[in-house]
Amino acid sequence: MQVLKTVWAENAKGFEHCGNCFKAVLLNDADMWRPARQGMAWVREIETPANPIKGDAWVTEWPINQLLNY
Repeated sequence: MQVLKTVWAENAKGFEHCGNCFKAVLLNDADMWRPARQGMAWVREIETPANPIKGDAWVTEWPINQLLNY
């Protein structure tokens, strides 16, 4: 998967322990099974000291207006 850049995803439920945000990498639509919907982007969660990943990191669509450094 081609990583385009690193971003912070805001307003994440379940991430109250680290400020309701998580660090993620922005993924290329061409690597996914379909393009992201309008106003959304594909991201994959990455590990930080405040948010260790248990098991597999998940991939999801996230609203572009809630991505810092987009």
